[in-house]
Amino acid sequence: MGLFLGERGELFSVEPPFRWVRSGVRGLEFYPPLKRLLFWQKDKIDILDFSEKPQLVWVLRRGESIEEVFWVYEGSHILFRDQGKVFLVALETHGKPHLHFLFEVKGDSPIVYSEESGKVYYLDKAKARLTSVEILPRGKVLRLPFPERKEEKKKSQLQEL
Repeated sequence: MGLFLGERGELFSVEPPFRWVRSGVRGLEFYPPLKRLLFWQKDKIDILDFSEKPQLVWVLRRGESIEEVFWVYEGSHILFRDQGKVFLVALETHGKPHLHFLFEVKGDSPIVYSEESGKVYYLDKAKARLTSVEILPRGKVLRLPFPERKEEKKKSQLQEL
């Protein structure tokens, strides 16, 4: 699938639908293993999923001035900077994606994420020092919040109560 970014931030493809976004796209990040394109505008983040039939997946709709966005942990999360605040979004959840505030950066300074180390590098807001934080270490098992599972009691256990 051929994609093109226009001068006003339009997102076009060579196959239908030909226009995915009318204007305002600030950046793109393609993740080949999942065949997903991450793109963002001033106040929102979306994914174009090309794994089967192309479809648009809404991720975030309440941003203020999103500047940088990264795929994290093999495409299961998104890291982004919005007005000096850095957030992590867990995509692979049931229902709406979970948004987690991580930290603030100095002014409008950029962040850099390394998939290999699982670290994000930034200028600390208070001291303006280069800092790194390991957010999702590669190769380690993630502890995902699962609902509590109540075991069913056997008939004999119920009679004892």
